[in-house]
Amino acid sequence: MNRLIPTLLLITISLSCFAQTEQEQIDSERLLATEQLELIKSEALQDESLEKTTQQRVVELIDQAEKWLRQTNKLEGEISQLSRTIEEAPAEIKKLRNSIGPYDTEDENLLSFIKQSELVEIEQRISQQSLTLNQAREQHKEQLATLSDLLVGSQQINNEISEHSEILNKINAESGNYDEGENKHLNQARQLLLNSRKQLHETQIELLKLRLANQNLLTNLAQAKRDATTAQIGKLQSSLQKLNQAASAIREEQAKQARQQAEQIKQQLKSLPEPIKNIAQKNAQNRAELEELVYWEKRVSQKLQATQLQLEQISDDFEHSKQRVDVVGASQAIGKMLSRRRQALPSLQSYSRSSAERKQEINIATDRQIAIEEQLLAQGNLTEHVEQVTQPLTQGVPEENADKLRKQVFSLLGARREALNELQKIYGRYITQLTSLDQAERQLLEVSESYVDYIDDQLIWISSGDLFDFLDFNQLKTGLARLMSPQEWLQAGSEITQAAKQRPGLSMSLLALLMLIIWKQRNVTLQLPLLAKSTRKIRTDSIRLTLWALLLTLAKIGILPGIMISLGILLKTLPTASPFSLVLATSLVNVGITLTAALLLYQLCLPDGIGTRHLRWNRQICTALAKELRWLIPVAIPLRFIVTLSEGDYLSVDTQYIGRLAIIVMMVTTLVFVHRLLNKEGLLFQTWQRISPNAILVQLQFLWFPVLLLIGLGIAIAGSIGYLNLSVRLLKLVELTFWFFVGLFILKELLLRYLFIAERRLRYESALHRREELRQQREQEQHQLEDESTVITAEIPEINFDTLSEQAKRLVRFGYLFGSVVGTWLIWSDFLPALDFLTTIQLPFTATQVVDGIVTEGSLTLNDIFIGIIILVFTILAAKNLPGILEITLLQRLPLETGARYALTTLLQYLIAGIGIITAFSTIGFQWSSIQWLVAALGVGLGFGLQEIVANFISGIILLFERPIRVGDVVTLDDTTGVVSRIRIRATTITNYDKQEMLIPNKEFITGRVINWTLSDKVNRIIITVGIAYGSDVKQAMNLMIEAAEENENVLTEPKPVATFEAFGDSALNLLLRVYLGSMDNRLATITALHESINQKFNQAEISIPFPQRDIHIHHPTDN
Repeated sequence: MNRLIPTLLLITISLSCFAQTEQEQIDSERLLATEQLELIKSEALQDESLEKTTQQRVVELIDQAEKWLRQTNKLEGEISQLSRTIEEAPAEIKKLRNSIGPYDTEDENLLSFIKQSELVEIEQRISQQSLTLNQAREQHKEQLATLSDLLVGSQQINNEISEHSEILNKINAESGNYDEGENKHLNQARQLLLNSRKQLHETQIELLKLRLANQNLLTNLAQAKRDATTAQIGKLQSSLQKLNQAASAIREEQAKQARQQAEQIKQQLKSLPEPIKNIAQKNAQNRAELEELVYWEKRVSQKLQATQLQLEQISDDFEHSKQRVDVVGASQAIGKMLSRRRQALPSLQSYSRSSAERKQEINIATDRQIAIEEQLLAQGNLTEHVEQVTQPLTQGVPEENADKLRKQVFSLLGARREALNELQKIYGRYITQLTSLDQAERQLLEVSESYVDYIDDQLIWISSGDLFDFLDFNQLKTGLARLMSPQEWLQAGSEITQAAKQRPGLSMSLLALLMLIIWKQRNVTLQLPLLAKSTRKIRTDSIRLTLWALLLTLAKIGILPGIMISLGILLKTLPTASPFSLVLATSLVNVGITLTAALLLYQLCLPDGIGTRHLRWNRQICTALAKELRWLIPVAIPLRFIVTLSEGDYLSVDTQYIGRLAIIVMMVTTLVFVHRLLNKEGLLFQTWQRISPNAILVQLQFLWFPVLLLIGLGIAIAGSIGYLNLSVRLLKLVELTFWFFVGLFILKELLLRYLFIAERRLRYESALHRREELRQQREQEQHQLEDESTVITAEIPEINFDTLSEQAKRLVRFGYLFGSVVGTWLIWSDFLPALDFLTTIQLPFTATQVVDGIVTEGSLTLNDIFIGIIILVFTILAAKNLPGILEITLLQRLPLETGARYALTTLLQYLIAGIGIITAFSTIGFQWSSIQWLVAALGVGLGFGLQEIVANFISGIILLFERPIRVGDVVTLDDTTGVVSRIRIRATTITNYDKQEMLIPNKEFITGRVINWTLSDKVNRIIITVGIAYGSDVKQAMNLMIEAAEENENVLTEPKPVATFEAFGDSALNLLLRVYLGSMDNRLATITALHESINQKFNQAEISIPFPQRDIHIHHPTDN
């Protein structure tokens, strides 16, 4: 009864909410508590009249309402905390600002502590200060994040308030809907859910309004906290620096004193025996090493502190720059600020080089530490070591002198152990600092690279000038003077000389390469025609000729590009290079590579170039392209160098105008080049259209030709209106795409040439082989006649060169298309965010992925499906065409029979298909754990319905691996004898005597009895039965039979022919001739020839072969 009253009260209150005023309803919602919700939930669960689904729905609604109530309570706590913060903010701001000031007293205390403390105490203080500094830095990051949120402004808060208000309006509109036909428990739960959600959003609005109303005060408080923490970090860094300096000074002084003491002891012991002097000498060396190690430890420690400070500054500046961009947006002021930040960033190349040197230093220090540890272990017990050293020296010496000697040795060995222990400890600390420095430099490199990428991404969308500003001749004059400054160029030349002196190995290598190029140029003009002439003959043609001609062509054009690239590489290696020198180095390397590619393309298209002589390119197309490149290269390359040189962020705005003008002129020049070549009246396009009128690109010229012109025009317009960074970025991407396609096209042509040479040589060898067979056949026909109508001919298909050629071309062309799509995607994906739609669109499926050994569930994207489809398509084409390419390029050169080559190609197809399918399914997230149930189900299904098909498939694989039968073998299965001509997945094809192809399931060859006449030995035996008349000379007949066998060239001499007298027949004496043949090829013809020869010899010897004789006795019944 006591429980029923509050239950009815709660239900009455809940149902009465519909009739209450709005204020009363809000007050009722405020009184809701978790206990009440749990009570309603338990009542719903105890109501046996409710269905299970309804009870479950009520429980879900109540649980969600409880969750929102907990969130509301948490927000109310935040409101209380924020209110207290706002109330205490003025005093807190004043306190924080007053705390920022001089620290004379604390500095005096620190200096006093340093003077009065030992090294151990100072090191302990350093550890404490380092921990406090790290905590302050983490706190500073949090404060910066808070301040960044406040600096965004009130717009975001107003938007959030509007969103919550809209949700409240929807809740209020829905809360009045009461379904009288629905269960009361469900209605209660739904109403409570709406009330709890309403409370949550009202509380969120209250918190947001409180923040909005006091935003300026909160911003001032956040700024004061940031400034106070910044000051604290500066103070901690200063204190830590002083402590480290004091510790280093103490270590240096201790090491210096120890070394001096060791030297004094060594001088004092000069009159002592040699073993003792050696110990003193080693002690002095250890102390000297200790002093040097302390010095290097100090330097590494200073560099570590500087690197950590720089890392912190760059990280903070990175975050600050992102905040400024988010608040202000893209503007010229932001662009100038980012350009200054870009200029101030450290050179990343010096850190990349020092990383390798740091690893070497760590390895050397680690090896030395291990050696010291081994010396300490070898020293063992000090007393025993003293006795071991002094025993040879104390023989015949008075005891008093011997004790004195032992004490001296004991003192020296003790000093040695002390020095080794100190070295071991400092080496451990030194290695730790080196590792920390390496890690800090890596982090600095990563942060700087991210910062550079961020700045570059932002600058491309920020204009550096207005339309037609580049026509201001005063700015052009100033920029040209800045760009051609003799001081800058002289300094760059001096720095190149300095870099060459600092890295003599690299300088000599580059110089040797240039000298080799110059030396090779003398013979290039003579060698290239000779190589082209050698390609005309089948016997001398080889892909090596083309590759060597390509290298010679590179040598022919490589002097100027080689000098540019070499100077750029040398200049890049100088850590102290000026900003102009760094940009000049980048320009020399990039433009040198571009010049190499352009000159190589030009040389390929010359009348005697590789393109026309080796790769069989169309001569008219090559002539047209070479004609246009002849004037484009001298114009475009200098302009490209100016563009690259003027895009440096260190340069003035005036210099960038020269870059804008250069890129405009360069793009106009390029547009003229493209128009002259690829318009419908151009020589190149007309020749292309005549050669391949049905090609897709020829048919779609009206689409891609205007696109090419618009790309160049867009880059020129972007440069003219001030977007120099955008135009340069687009120019780089277009250039990279163009040269990628050119390089991929040349690679495709080289592959096709290699396959052409291999196919051409195989055709030639096949023709020679057929001619030799015809010659041997004509010689054999002169000795005997063969009954070819009864000979089994193995239906082993010869190499179809046309098919193999098409397979090779199909695979190479698909590889070219695949590489083009993937390469273009990789080049442009970072620049065009629209290309990321494949990775952003998620499908309603989950995929299992393994990342660093951890299995995770993630959403399946279109990118996964796209990659999986590409892999499947590539797998299908590779499985069909790659074996044919291997047949031409590799298998025909190996000492393999036709059946072995067939088995290898078939197994390779299975392998490619298996790997491709597994890779494709792994790409879309199918792991073994997710499909094992499907495999199990398939196993059950196969066990019942598909077992024969699977058995034949597995048997086919066994036949290919174990090879009990091969293509070309003569086999007998049951009553069928024939030649194996094909082994497929399900069945094997056998050609019998009647030229009939019989398909026999593979299972029959594994489970049945099979006779393979040619498995391991092709030798087979022929048995010829002959009967002679009674009274004939048996021995003579047997000799004649052996003589007939020996005269036949197909009969082997080993094993020898054997003639035997088998039995007395009814009408004749039965003789057998057993002979052996080397193969099954001429079996029937040999039998025929032996029959003819035996018959002829028997006739000449008058040995008759009797007719069957039968005596018939007729008995009449009337006879007695």
